Amino acid sequence: MKKRKYFDNLHTINDLVERILMNNPATRDSDELLYISVLEHFKAPIRTTSFAELFPRLQMDGFPSFSTVSRARRKVTEENPELKGTDDIKEKRSQLEAYFHEFFA
Repeated sequence: MKKRKYFDNLHTINDLVERILMNNPATRDSDELLYISVLEHFKAPIRTTSFAELFPRLQMDGFPSFSTVSRARRKVTEENPELKGTDDIKEKRSQLEAYFHEFFA
């Protein structure tokens, strides 16, 4: 089975993530909701397929990975601070980042 090509490069994903963050503010506070929105954009069968069946197929079928979308969100919000999440979410992300650096230092 030939892998489908849903995006040509990371620039395309960044543009899509920026558009979703602008049009759906709820995605600013949830990488999971953002990822679902990206998959819906690419017509992934997320509503008709069980997670156990869908998850292994995503990469095989050429959909962007969760980590790719998450990195794109970080880059987009770095360049467009107005698209960052609520203050509460920003604080939690900052705490997690500090914990991560302390844990792996």
